[in-house]
Amino acid sequence: MITKASLLRATSLLFVTWTFVTGTSAAGGNQKLDEIHQNIKEKYQTLQHVNANNFETMADDELIVFDVREQNEFDVSHLNGAIRVDPDISADEFIASFQQITKGEKLVFYCSVGRRASELASKVQNKLLKTVGTPEIYNLEGGIFRWHNDSRALVSGAQASDFVHPYNRYWGRLIDRPEMIRY
Repeated sequence: MITKASLLRATSLLFVTWTFVTGTSAAGGNQKLDEIHQNIKEKYQTLQHVNANNFETMADDELIVFDVREQNEFDVSHLNGAIRVDPDISADEFIASFQQITKGEKLVFYCSVGRRASELASKVQNKLLKTVGTPEIYNLEGGIFRWHNDSRALVSGAQASDFVHPYNRYWGRLIDRPEMIRY
C-alpha cells in the first residue's frame, strides 16, 4: 500500500537524485555559476570583474569585448560586437594582435563561465598596462552562460540567437534552458 509518507519520501529521493546527477537545483544554473565565480575571483585576485548590469552601462565607444572560446562555440552565439580570441593565445601574441585597438580602452573578456577568460585577462593585464596603458580589464561574471540564463541578447553572425554552446555536457548543466543548447 502506498502511503502519503512513502510517496513524499520517494518524491524527495527523486529530487535529491536529480540534483546530484544534474548538478543543479530548483534555483537553476546561476546558483552554481555564483560558486564558480567565487572560486575564479579567489584564483585571479588582481583581476577586476563586472556583472552583466554594470557591463551593459559601459560606453560602447570605450569598450572592446573579447570572447575567449573555441570557434565552434562562438559560431553558435556570442555577445554582439565581441572579437573571438583563441583560449590558448599567449599574452605576447594577444598584444601583438590587439595592442593598436586596445590603447586607452576598457577590455572585457568572457567565455562560458569565466575560467578561460580570467586566465587570458590576467596573463595580458600587466603586459598591456606596461605597453599600451590599458586602464581597465575585466572578466564578465558568469560568462555567456549567465548572460544566456538571464535571457540577454546574443547573436550568431548578424542574426539574433537564443542558442548557446554548452562547451560540453558537464558544463552544459549550468544552462537553465537546455532546449536552447546547440553544438
